[in-house]
Amino acid sequence: MKKFMYAVLASLIAGMILEKFTPYKIVTFAVDKFILFFAFLTNKINIPMYFLVAFIIIAAIVIVKSIILLIKPKFHRYKSDKIFGIKWEWSYDSFSRQLNPSSFDSVDPFCPKCDMRLIYLNDSDWDGIDNIAVHCEKCDLHKTFEGKDIYDLEASVKNEIERRVRSGEYKKALEAK
Repeated sequence: MKKFMYAVLASLIAGMILEKFTPYKIVTFAVDKFILFFAFLTNKINIPMYFLVAFIIIAAIVIVKSIILLIKPKFHRYKSDKIFGIKWEWSYDSFSRQLNPSSFDSVDPFCPKCDMRLIYLNDSDWDGIDNIAVHCEKCDLHKTFEGKDIYDLEASVKNEIERRVRSGEYKKALEAK
């Protein structure tokens, strides 16, 4: 019985909505608003010339800055390389124009043998020295970085990427691909 009542109620609501918004009413509404908008655009109003010049200058600055942001620097194509014996892949912040440690969205390690994403393991000893390791669950590759934690390792990788970009070494990696 409830299902029947819901069906009747839904069809009543749908009927009221369709009665209000027929295609003819929608088209006439749109045409009326277009005519009002065109009338507004063709209306003659007095604006001081310096307002118009200021508007044009601000619009030009916004357009030029937007175009500059859309054109990415050449180093943005450099997104993977073998660093410290491990394959690393990274992405850049889309607004970064210059390379610095905060330019990266992510830096991820991959196995140089089987290309599987590596996992981080804590290899710290009892002597209090932090050691981080990367491990491949598929081919059992295991590499320990002594005296580093995850953040130190990723910072070292970012610094090496930055060094390769600044020295131009990254171009060799791009040509090799």
